[in-house]
Amino acid sequence: MQIRNPEITKHNILMAAEQEFARAGLHGARINTIAEMAKANKRMIYHYFSSKEGLYKSVLEHNYRKIIHLGDDSILSGNDISEGVRDIIQRYFWFLRDNPNYVKIFAWEQVLASSYSKNILIEILTPAFHEIYEFYQRGCQAGIFRENVNLIQLIISTHSMCFITFTQQELIAKIGPENYLEKRLEHICETVLRTLKTNL
Repeated sequence: MQIRNPEITKHNILMAAEQEFARAGLHGARINTIAEMAKANKRMIYHYFSSKEGLYKSVLEHNYRKIIHLGDDSILSGNDISEGVRDIIQRYFWFLRDNPNYVKIFAWEQVLASSYSKNILIEILTPAFHEIYEFYQRGCQAGIFRENVNLIQLIISTHSMCFITFTQQELIAKIGPENYLEKRLEHICETVLRTLKTNL
């Protein structure tokens, strides 16, 4: 008799749900499809996640926590502050490239004007924002960053510039150079640094 590992089962459900929510969004996704992809029964899905909405929130939280881990202490505490900015942006940019399901799910969130993403973002990303703010203050004290930069607006703009690269990737690839992703990333980094730095 095969003994199931609860953590493996839960992980398989989460990964299957990520694919299905990316394909069809919250309202179009089907629990039957998720169960089939995860090789689990519906009862287990409801046991672990309570509802389709609960499963959806778990998928969002799983991805947001991966984003949080992109900015580890070695980046924010390093001596080269400008390089730290580049590193943070690069990690997020390549995360979006390597996680197309997340890009699609977040795009569904915007289309449906869902509150799920907003609520989870506030809970998970608030501590990360404080770390970024402290990093920015270090740059200001060192005379590298301009003071009175609207950091929240800059973070939103940076996210938007990165995100649209992968929601409109086919179009950008047609109008951009052969290595368009690298060129796009360099443009985003330079744009952010021009906003932040005192000597640009």
